[in-house]
Amino acid sequence: MYTGIQKTWTMIISVAICIFIISQVRAETSGGIFAGWQGNFINQAFVYEMPEMNAVYKKIVAEAKNMGKTQSVEQVKAFFKTLGVTGFCRLSIAGDEVTFYDKEKIQAKHRYKALGTVPDTYGDHKLEWYAFEAADKEGQASEYRYIMMLQIHQHQNGQSHFHIRYGSNGVKELTGLGGMGNWWPTMVKPDFDVTAYIDSINSKLMVKLLP
Repeated sequence: MYTGIQKTWTMIISVAICIFIISQVRAETSGGIFAGWQGNFINQAFVYEMPEMNAVYKKIVAEAKNMGKTQSVEQVKAFFKTLGVTGFCRLSIAGDEVTFYDKEKIQAKHRYKALGTVPDTYGDHKLEWYAFEAADKEGQASEYRYIMMLQIHQHQNGQSHFHIRYGSNGVKELTGLGGMGNWWPTMVKPDFDVTAYIDSINSKLMVKLLP
């Protein structure tokens, strides 16, 4: 009797594993080259304009003075706005296509091909960007001809997000060696919890980003 039950459970577990593997393969296939980034995202940079951020900027200024830096609140605010600025407000990724929006209006829509990964560094950290090039004719003349993205991730208990960079001159120009080491546009889901994010900002860590 025990042997029969054991075989039954072995079969059930095997079937469950097969179903899981098939579902994963289907998910990756349906997403194509952007399998890890499917969906709608907004640029987190709008947060830096919010009045609630003023208290955060003041804390960063205070911490900066302890490190011998003399930025004002307005200078800190301007720096963080530059850190995440993009020419689009949100984007949508479906299959191998990316649609860029200025609020509600479509700015550009391109189909992409994968170029592989591009190594980069930030301070002591090693990074690996996933690079893509527009495969349609219109994309060849677009400011979004090349895009690079990091995998979706979280910092400690923070919210899921990913970083993106784009340009028209090639992917290496978008790395730290290409002069883009302080450009970190951050894409988050539309249900991004703004209050939780602001409360989680560590001013001691943020001041290290300042020039």
